[in-house]
Amino acid sequence: MSAIKYFLTLGVIGWLVLGLGGCGDSDSDGGAERQENASASTATHSHSGVKETPGPNGGRVIKSVQPAFEFFVLKNRHVQLTYLDDQMQPIPAVINARISLIGGDRMSPSSLTFMKSGDVLQSDKPLPPGDRYPVILTIEQNSEIIPVQEKFNVDFSVCGSCNLQEYACICGH
Repeated sequence: MSAIKYFLTLGVIGWLVLGLGGCGDSDSDGGAERQENASASTATHSHSGVKETPGPNGGRVIKSVQPAFEFFVLKNRHVQLTYLDDQMQPIPAVINARISLIGGDRMSPSSLTFMKSGDVLQSDKPLPPGDRYPVILTIEQNSEIIPVQEKFNVDFSVCGSCNLQEYACICGH
C-alpha cells in the first residue's frame, strides 16, 4: 500500500473514531453544540453563515472538486451523485473519477463505491441503517492528484428553516 493511501486510511479510521459534531460539519466548541443539537434534533434551530443553493434534487452540493456534484440519498437509501455545471444544472457523470464512501457504525463502518448509471453515479449498495452518522466521501479525480475528502454527517432529520434533510441543509451551517 502506498504511503498516501496508508495515511489516508489512518485518517479515515481516526476521524470515524473521533466523529463529527454540530449540524453536519465539525465544530470547535468541544461538543457543547453537539449535545444541544442531539436533544433538539427535530426542533427549529438557528444557523449562521451564508445560505447555500440546494442541488437540483434537494441534496448536498459538494464543491471541493470540479465539476461540483450533488450528494442525494434516494428512498431506497442508495446514494446518487449528480455532476453539476456552473448554473447548478445536471451534466453527464465524470466516469474517470473514483468515488467511495465510508460511514455508519464506527466499530464496523460500511463502505460504498459508485458506478455510472445513466448520467449519474449510484452507490453499489444502500447506506447502513440509522438516522445520523458520520461519513467520509473520498473523490479521486485522477491518480496524479491527492484525493479530496468530504467529511459530514448524514442526518435524515428535517431542518426547520429550509425543510431539507439536515445532510443537505442550505442554511449556512
